[in-house]
Amino acid sequence: MRGFAFAVLVACARPPDPAAPDGHGDAQWQPEAWAHWAPSERVLGAAPVAMPRFRTPRPFRRGDVVESETLPVMFDVLFDPSAEAHVRAHDLAHRATLAALRAVPAFPADAVTVKLVWYPIHARGLTALPVWDGEPAWPDGNPDRTWQRAVAVDPSGARVGQIIDVELSGRTLPARVVALASFEHHVLGDAELPSARTASRDPSLARGDYVVLVAAHVSTKRQPDWTWTTFWWHDAGYRSCSVLTADAPCFTLGSKPNSPTARARTASHVTAAPSSARATSCR
Repeated sequence: MRGFAFAVLVACARPPDPAAPDGHGDAQWQPEAWAHWAPSERVLGAAPVAMPRFRTPRPFRRGDVVESETLPVMFDVLFDPSAEAHVRAHDLAHRATLAALRAVPAFPADAVTVKLVWYPIHARGLTALPVWDGEPAWPDGNPDRTWQRAVAVDPSGARVGQIIDVELSGRTLPARVVALASFEHHVLGDAELPSARTASRDPSLARGDYVVLVAAHVSTKRQPDWTWTTFWWHDAGYRSCSVLTADAPCFTLGSKPNSPTARARTASHVTAAPSSARATSCR
């Protein structure tokens, strides 16, 4: 299943570098395909040119406790052309249509949607960011306040490799300083700032600050009963030889030295995923 999950991620990226010795090897991959996909605001709303809007993950229940996100995690959702066309062809963006259906028309096998999870990084100074190592792994979700490690992101690169103490979720953790280039990232522009400030609860975010990709949830119909896959950023990447990356191809996103780790959800196989990278609506 992990092999299939990574193959789907690769399919969402551009082809391997033909100059690579074996056609894939350490080829550089970039998620450029989904950069051209339609945001959910456009697919499910009335705005034909709507831009992706950052949103805060919804609270989720873990046992008797309702967990709410306390860190500045935010997400957006994109539909590939096949999924977008299917929603429009069957008028699935309207509640009245859905209420009248006995069953939702089956999506085509090549339909893919992605939920991209972002973390804001200030252009100046260091930004603490939690890292999930797979423990604890609770079936109801793993609040990022329980994660045991962190890194500090330095856009200037001046302090990369240093070990410092950072404050995160009321805890002081030792953190290795990593470069902004360790992540897929982009600069925040004027159009994104309002929703980024609201979703992250950080009014100090300014034009020129960054968002880094910390997780991607990929949903695909390439298997008949759908597959939901969660990939998340890890400072060791696939080179960690973790069981979670045992079936990963040898690739990185863009020029970044780290690649996502994957766990897959299907109807018959459910594994824990970091709760900060999912909301109850994703189940």
